[in-house]
Amino acid sequence: MKKLHKNWITEKHLDFEYKKYVLLAYLKNVSKSFSQSMLYPYFSDLKEHYNDLTNLQDCMDAVFDGCQKTIAGFDFEQMAVLYNQDSKKRWVEDLDKILEFSLSKITTSLKDGETIFDFLQSHIQVRTVGIAPLNNNEGYLFLTNMQKNTVMVYSYIITIFDKPDVHQRKMHTQYLASYNNTLRNTNESIKRDLIKGNKDLPNPATYSIEADISIPINETMLPMAKQLIGKHISETSIN
Repeated sequence: MKKLHKNWITEKHLDFEYKKYVLLAYLKNVSKSFSQSMLYPYFSDLKEHYNDLTNLQDCMDAVFDGCQKTIAGFDFEQMAVLYNQDSKKRWVEDLDKILEFSLSKITTSLKDGETIFDFLQSHIQVRTVGIAPLNNNEGYLFLTNMQKNTVMVYSYIITIFDKPDVHQRKMHTQYLASYNNTLRNTNESIKRDLIKGNKDLPNPATYSIEADISIPINETMLPMAKQLIGKHISETSIN
């Protein structure tokens, strides 16, 4: 199974063995992808599934704590009603069992992904190409592909949107071109070519992302580059 639906745990049969089969089939593909250093989209999907399951678990606890109770007496010292908690319904017990198993397995896979991410990050070098402008919400990313000895050029733009509790930035990228990685095609010369072709960005923010080991571009290096550069821009932006 290549994709796990967002509502996988509540759709179809609420049966432990069935849900166990569905999850393990999915995690088998995750493990295979991770073994090839292909982190995405599985790594980000796992984080979403983990958050969804913990939220569901918290919700179930709150519902059960607020209901399923009968009055047992009264505490006159605390001036509070005392309750007896009834037995959980069978479906609640089944769901608890599924949640406990799923969170354990997904946590293990997440730790594997984090280990791979940290290892790959230690082999990636990020540099600013040329003079960095004051506005770095738009520019270019240069990814050096060790397998093909090429520099892959992407344009990027960052959109900013506010939620009630957080200020978020999202980086959008578009592939533009590839250059042979030669002494003639330096990062600086590639940047000059891009400036000539786009007069609207006379001094674009430009970042070079290089790795000293082979890393899959689309499945790992580009998503990691977006995350690393996005974090850098967020920390240094004056906006």
